[in-house]
Amino acid sequence: MNKSEQGFDKTAPVSVNQVLEVQIDGMGEKGDPVAHVQRFAIFVKHNGLQSGDKVNVRITKVFAKFAFADLVDINETGGEIVG
Repeated sequence: MNKSEQGFDKTAPVSVNQVLEVQIDGMGEKGDPVAHVQRFAIFVKHNGLQSGDKVNVRITKVFAKFAFADLVDINETGGEIVG
């Protein structure tokens, strides 16, 4: 298993198991809500989030240009449903 498959990448601004607050700013090609940290995409595995939602997420996998995260909780709701 390589480092990327283990969920580790030194160039990423996030790390596995890190919990952080992000704002949902769109939807990915596969329908997952997406947020960005330092222009780095974080795909959140949760349906029903809205663009503008401020949420806490836990990073589950990290790759060179993007990461996956699970929703921890919703801090503030936005307006438009994106997933």
